[in-house]
Amino acid sequence: MVESSTPPKKIQNLRNFTVQIRHIQQTETVVGTGFVISSDGLIATCAHVVVAAGVNPRLGRIPSHWELIRQRFFRSSDALQTDRAAALTVYFPQARLPQERKQTAIVVGCFQDSDDDVVLLQLQADHLPEGVEVAIVGEADDSVNVPDERRFRSYGYRRLGNYQGLQADGAILGTTEPPADRILLQDPLQLRSPEIDSGMSGGAVLDVVRDRVVGIIAETSDIRTGADRDTSFAVDYAVVIELLHPDASSAVSSTQGDALVLTTVSATAPTVKPVALTPDPAPKQRFDLSRAPTLIEEWVGRDALLAALNQDWADPHCHVTAIIGFGGEGKSTFARQWVENVQRDAALPMPDGVFWWGFYEQPNVDEFFNAVLKHLDLGGIDPGQLTSVDAKAQTIRAMRGRYLFVLDGLELLQEQEGDDYGLLKNRDLCTFLRTFADGNHASFCLLTSRFPVLDLIDYTTYQQRELGPLNRDDGRQLLKNIGVKGSNKELAEVVDDWGGYALSLRWVGTYLLDKHGGNVKRVREIPVPDQKQPVYDRLQSVLRSYDGYITQAEREFLNVFSLFRLPVVANNALQQVFEAKRSSPYIPPRQPPLDPITKWLLSLKKFLDWVLRRKTTSRVRLREKLNVSVTELSSSNFNALIRRLVAYRIVKDYPESGYFTLHPLIRAHYRDQLAQGNSDWVKTVHRRIGEFYEKNTVVPEFPSLSDLTPLVEAVHHWCQAGDYDEAYKVLWERIFQRERRVLTYQLEAWDTSLNMIKEFFTNGDTTQNPLVVDKGNQRWILNHAGVCLSSLGRLGETLPLYKRYIAGAIEAEDWSNAQIGYRNLASLYVNLGDIPASAAVAVSALTYARSVEDKKGEQYSLAHQGWAAHLLGNLDTAQNAFQHAERLQQQTNPETKHIYGPRGIWYADHLRRWGDAVYARRITEANQSICERNHWSGSLSDCHRLLGDLDTDAKLSTAQSHYNEALQIARSISNRDVLIEALLARGRWAARQGDAVAAASDLEEALGYAVAGGYRLYEADIRVGLAWMHRAAGNLDAARQEALRAQRMSETMRYYWGQKDAAEVLEALEQVA
Repeated sequence: MVESSTPPKKIQNLRNFTVQIRHIQQTETVVGTGFVISSDGLIATCAHVVVAAGVNPRLGRIPSHWELIRQRFFRSSDALQTDRAAALTVYFPQARLPQERKQTAIVVGCFQDSDDDVVLLQLQADHLPEGVEVAIVGEADDSVNVPDERRFRSYGYRRLGNYQGLQADGAILGTTEPPADRILLQDPLQLRSPEIDSGMSGGAVLDVVRDRVVGIIAETSDIRTGADRDTSFAVDYAVVIELLHPDASSAVSSTQGDALVLTTVSATAPTVKPVALTPDPAPKQRFDLSRAPTLIEEWVGRDALLAALNQDWADPHCHVTAIIGFGGEGKSTFARQWVENVQRDAALPMPDGVFWWGFYEQPNVDEFFNAVLKHLDLGGIDPGQLTSVDAKAQTIRAMRGRYLFVLDGLELLQEQEGDDYGLLKNRDLCTFLRTFADGNHASFCLLTSRFPVLDLIDYTTYQQRELGPLNRDDGRQLLKNIGVKGSNKELAEVVDDWGGYALSLRWVGTYLLDKHGGNVKRVREIPVPDQKQPVYDRLQSVLRSYDGYITQAEREFLNVFSLFRLPVVANNALQQVFEAKRSSPYIPPRQPPLDPITKWLLSLKKFLDWVLRRKTTSRVRLREKLNVSVTELSSSNFNALIRRLVAYRIVKDYPESGYFTLHPLIRAHYRDQLAQGNSDWVKTVHRRIGEFYEKNTVVPEFPSLSDLTPLVEAVHHWCQAGDYDEAYKVLWERIFQRERRVLTYQLEAWDTSLNMIKEFFTNGDTTQNPLVVDKGNQRWILNHAGVCLSSLGRLGETLPLYKRYIAGAIEAEDWSNAQIGYRNLASLYVNLGDIPASAAVAVSALTYARSVEDKKGEQYSLAHQGWAAHLLGNLDTAQNAFQHAERLQQQTNPETKHIYGPRGIWYADHLRRWGDAVYARRITEANQSICERNHWSGSLSDCHRLLGDLDTDAKLSTAQSHYNEALQIARSISNRDVLIEALLARGRWAARQGDAVAAASDLEEALGYAVAGGYRLYEADIRVGLAWMHRAAGNLDAARQEALRAQRMSETMRYYWGQKDAAEVLEALEQVA
């Protein structure tokens, strides 16, 4: 059978089985890379990596080149440890639980009679950390004996600036002869890749066509020029197989049935049809570049990268490409130029539409989705009905035609440090991009970022392209295009001095042109940066030179403009803000009468000025006009100031949409200056900006998030001005609209709400007291911050806020709010798995509710008591509490017969487990109607989930549609426990139906949320579901492990139903055995 040379769309995620190898004594020092090859904790790496870590893997003489590598990269006079029990530190960045990331391992395999650079390590823990996978492996023979070069990917811990943990991409060229001084069992693999470097030794070589790890990165060339500058070598994985099975034949299977490989069920999600999706809307040419920066006239070079991107665009198997580079390299400019080339080049496929989104200018992901769906012109599809990210992504994939999407400045939404470096912070955007990379459509997405997009490294449909500095010729041409004059040698020296960084060269060039007519010899006025300095420090050198040259009006403008977080329409917002700095219109002071001699001297001065001015350039004359306060500029001069800053590339112009913004590096520079200046002046400007947003915003009755965004900005600026009470007034009256709580109850914008509420704390530190004056408002802010954190799955941060809220309410003898605090705390304790504590604080809530004769509060508190009793297995107590709560509901509101919202969900869940499915369904259907009427999305999702459970119990075919609806709603909001509940229910149902693939998709996603957020109760339930999933897949050992783990957790929490459900799985497994 002939193997296809076309790579699969999705491959193994290298990060999920790659580990850091650290020094045995300096346990924070990374010396190399390794990867997991078995479920019982075997790790493959290079022998020289273990030597560099301070351990002799042979316990005797080692090849000289291993020691040479140690001395070159990790110089040490310490003797190598030879104890067989010497424990190396291995670190698993992808482990879900932080406490499981740092582990120890010992050497269990190394060749004694050959020089093959391979070692096997055995993890000393009894199980792999949660979230870590096992590599699927194979010999390299089928990767080298092929007609063409075979593409590979790798991942390892080379360092680039502050970043450690990077990808490599390249080609497997074939095998080569070993060095004459080495005895090897297998010939080395020769690789070609520009990214492989020190620190990647021990990393996996993943053949992207076969989706098999076929080698281990071992060496790279020191040559940085010529034919061999990108040459590296790897160990054939067949050597590892030989080390594992020295007596076995060379024909070792690399299939998923290999005993060396633990496989997990594929996480492919079941197909869910989006709401109101009609097939194949006809393509329309729609080009929206209103958010894109303007093309620059002085564009030069980048030919090789443009050609590579053209190749990606023309390749039907490539769907996402990321342009990665430092800030100031010109990523946005490059992307804009490439889009222009695509539209003009008849040799390239013409897109049916282009859509550009800049996250620095518009960072809200929800607004991005709404804008892109509006751009696509979906015909009969209402974008408002596409509530879930899955639905939105699948709708975009379903479009006929070839659309080009550009997502600029993605780094704003990526983790910038730590173990999650490079990963997207926003789960919805991650889901969208991964769905886009899945393919089955003709469109293409171009990303720009300072960081690698590691969420996509397991897709062969994704390409990463590096944007580096300009070479000497291109940099010299850029300076000439700007108008800098000088010899080629002088211009080349400027390029070298500034490292070829595009933004630096543009600023230097425009500075020379404006101040010295382009004379390159005057460049020495700008201190030459130290090449050892970080890139951003070099850029600051140019900005400091500009600060000494720009006019007073320009400096004032940039200081004020740096305070705006969002793009603004200059003629509108900025002039209003600047004019507002005066309490009344500016009127020049009346001048006294002039005597005849003075009049004559002034006339002579005007004449001389006129003569001299004819010899000056318009550029110099404009500079003279701008050397006043910005508040004194006429409208024409104000506009000229903006045009001048746009020409400098200091202000970014978006002419199609009519707004302006600053380059992020420039904004940071001027904000830093403001932080060191007059704080009262800064507060005044913030106040004026807040007034501008507040006065110029009209909110409709049912607003969208974009309708509220200007008011969110107003809150930010009022807080920055120190006027927290005015900010609170805007928040409560205009954004929340008092008890309607539009932002959270209707829009479920918990992340936006949390970011805004943190503005009321010093430096966003919620351990401090809110800065509003009123004590009641302080308590409300504390409580709402806790509710936001809890809804977003950040339970550990929620507990102290609730406790402070309750303590403040009790101190003020505010019993009504004390009971609310105790109820919130009861819900939190359930999620954290402390059920007895939940039961105890529910009693306190009930006591305070009765003390103020609050019947609604009493009803809510009884429902909390009933739920805690249900979870503990005290079913009669639970039934009595729920019935009492329902009677109170009927007394206070006779038209509503049943308790509703979350409390109605708890009661119906209890009844279902108790055996009264009929009444449980009646309550849930009534609850569903109330939630639909009030647009309570979270509770509505829970209703559909519960109806699915009831249908499952009754063996009705409608269960799946309810689960799908529950999950679709849950994905449209940012309430984490609702999403976990929906994923758990559908995954558990799929497992019991025998569909292990669909179950794994939902349950593993839910487990990730539960573990990361500390949802202990949900984690136990999810592990029961995983046990059923493994049973359906025939993996009985894994099923038993999950069930036992769920049982132990439930016993610790005193969770009755967790123990009961785990026992049911274990009994079913015994029957199979």
